[in-house]
Amino acid sequence: MTLTNEGFLFRLRAEEILSLVEKTQNELTEQDEFLEGKISFGCGELAAMKILPELIKDFKNFHPAVTYDIFTANADVIKEQMKKGIIDIGILLEPIDIEKFSFVRFEKCEEWVALINADDPLAKKNIYNTKRF
Repeated sequence: MTLTNEGFLFRLRAEEILSLVEKTQNELTEQDEFLEGKISFGCGELAAMKILPELIKDFKNFHPAVTYDIFTANADVIKEQMKKGIIDIGILLEPIDIEKFSFVRFEKCEEWVALINADDPLAKKNIYNTKRF
């Protein structure tokens, strides 16, 4: 069996099309693997923030073109900025309304201390009760 001129041209174009499809798929795959841009974190002064530098360092090893911004604010401001798309990730202390957000809980437990002047009447009370959230 021998191809006609039209058949030969058709085969040539079909090979070009398949090659272009494969090249496009490879470029899209490479593009998915290469991340760039900025990730914005909003957080309070929390113990959980101690793990953020390590998370950023590990992520940067895989995606060196990504940069980071860290904003400090209270939970209401952070949630509002997340709704507006200004902040990408909020690190907040529970209890908090998380109904409209995806979330991950950190293993780190917050520890708070109340300081009272030694001569204050409250200082004489035995209130060594701790509560974990």
